[in-house]
Amino acid sequence: MRVRHVAAMFTAALAALAGCAATPPQQHDNAGKRLNGWFVLDADAHGAIVVGGSSRTLRGIDRSGRVMWEKPNAEAMATCEGRCPALRDTAQIAGALVWQPTSDDAAALAMVPRQDGVEVQRFVRGPSGWEPGEKWSAANEFGCTAGDRPAVIIATPRPVLLSDAARAPIPELTAGSECAFNRDGAVIALNGISDGRTTARVVAVTGDGTKLWTAEFGAEARVRADAGGDAVAVVSGGTATTYALAGKVLTKETGVDDARFDETGALVLVDHDGVVRWVTSSR
Repeated sequence: MRVRHVAAMFTAALAALAGCAATPPQQHDNAGKRLNGWFVLDADAHGAIVVGGSSRTLRGIDRSGRVMWEKPNAEAMATCEGRCPALRDTAQIAGALVWQPTSDDAAALAMVPRQDGVEVQRFVRGPSGWEPGEKWSAANEFGCTAGDRPAVIIATPRPVLLSDAARAPIPELTAGSECAFNRDGAVIALNGISDGRTTARVVAVTGDGTKLWTAEFGAEARVRADAGGDAVAVVSGGTATTYALAGKVLTKETGVDDARFDETGALVLVDHDGVVRWVTSSR
């Protein structure tokens, strides 16, 4: 299978639990559908910043759905300054090619290309802004971090979970495209092309890297997690499905290009036209 690093491709183009039996979600039939269109760059309970469309429009939208500002031909990564959708340009943060924040904006990974791979650095939000932390060497721009603890998943090139208590390769994956941490574990996706078809494998793990479930999708998958709660989400083939980390399906929303949890645990969705809406938190 040829691997697709979806998170890295997108940002570069722009500039529960252990010991419990978990029932895995069933295989999803989204054959022939491909994830593209609009993406949620940042969101909170007040608004969101999305990007997409034929002109790569960067758009700030408030909670009521009103478009507050637009910037066509976006080339830089962007995040909210304080309250969304106020815009802060993050292109200069650590010279990052990829800036991967947690859903509560408590921490983020900055990924900087080097001659021999990628330098990954964890940042924590402090009283005066983003404070730099530990660094690692990685094989590519895949990775994510937990918000409330110094845990990361990076590519070595195989995805590996690193924390104070564990160094654990992610089961059943030889590479990674996207990942996200929630309160108790993480969800990881590998997108690829096999026999001319786009497919994805998603794996959920506990905080020490123990596998909870695996699901196969017939389209590219993006994964999201509620940093302060139990929910994780998979967006694939136009459908956003939220799960409890152990595997129970919580909600399904159709007509979705991308999603992101906000700091309250609500799921922020963007549809094929760049319209944003909030789904009530499952906390």
